[in-house]
Amino acid sequence: MDNKLTLKQQVLFFELLASFLKAGFSIQQAIVQMGVLAPNLQQVLQVMKKKLQQGAEFSCVLKPYINENLYYQILIAEQYGNIDECITELGRLLKLRLQQRNKLKSLLIYPVCLLIFLIFLIGVVKIFVLPQIITFNQVQQSFLGSHNKMILWGIVVLLIVFLSGYIIWRLKWLREQNVLAKHQWYSTLPLVGKLYQIYCHYYLTYNLGMLLKSGMELQAICYCCQHYQPTSLLYQLGISLPKIILNGEKLADFVDKYRFIPSELILFINKGQTLNELSRELLLYSELSYEKLLKESNRLLNLIQPILFGVIGLLIIGTYLVIFGPLYRDLGGVLS
Repeated sequence: MDNKLTLKQQVLFFELLASFLKAGFSIQQAIVQMGVLAPNLQQVLQVMKKKLQQGAEFSCVLKPYINENLYYQILIAEQYGNIDECITELGRLLKLRLQQRNKLKSLLIYPVCLLIFLIFLIGVVKIFVLPQIITFNQVQQSFLGSHNKMILWGIVVLLIVFLSGYIIWRLKWLREQNVLAKHQWYSTLPLVGKLYQIYCHYYLTYNLGMLLKSGMELQAICYCCQHYQPTSLLYQLGISLPKIILNGEKLADFVDKYRFIPSELILFINKGQTLNELSRELLLYSELSYEKLLKESNRLLNLIQPILFGVIGLLIIGTYLVIFGPLYRDLGGVLS
């Protein structure tokens, strides 16, 4: 059974929790009080309250209800950083995701309704109007002839087979890749790849900044990450970086190999700063990455409607040519 909170519930949870923590409540006290303001989370909050009273850590209590990346961000903040700051940051990030998702839905409503109406109109013309015109003008040799139909269906079937084969091959290939290769592929996807890349920059520099802020050195951070789940990005980096250093390879080559790792990371490390100074720079960079994430997501959302309207326009033109082109040609032959 999937116990994950919905995105809307996560936003409500983290924003309320951040508000209570700022007001001076402890996490356990905040969980108790939040039930009044969030009745739809009452059952989840009761379970959390019970586990916290039994001495469980907050990150472990929250783990069944959030995704892996959020869990490790909270775990790191709880053990090595500022949990109050982390909860506020997550509330802000999740609220951004919710706002962008709602904006996407609002942008899709008009084009999708127009597309449905267009498909309905095409169906009406093809089923009711076109046969009457064809019968009246004796143009049975039109595009509705069996030969052209076979060619058309052949092309459609070939396209479906090709696309299905490609998707199956790509999914199989993806399952065979390691975690780092998967993240690299996500970062190269058209349109959304850059957005995912910026999110990884934010995620990695924020967590690394928090760990450095606690006084841990890079070697200790790698050792710490090796205790996480093997499917997590932090675990994979934690086992890869020590191997690179032991093999005498350049860290810069490893960073350049993966788009989801910010290239600026090498510049920060090579400055020879104290852990505190490096931590501040990384946390500042994570803040700048968050702002870039906001701008890039807005840019992509603003592209959606023009792209959809372009597709609808091409569909209208194509439908007009397919339905009426042969008809005009045949009528021209009759009149001449």
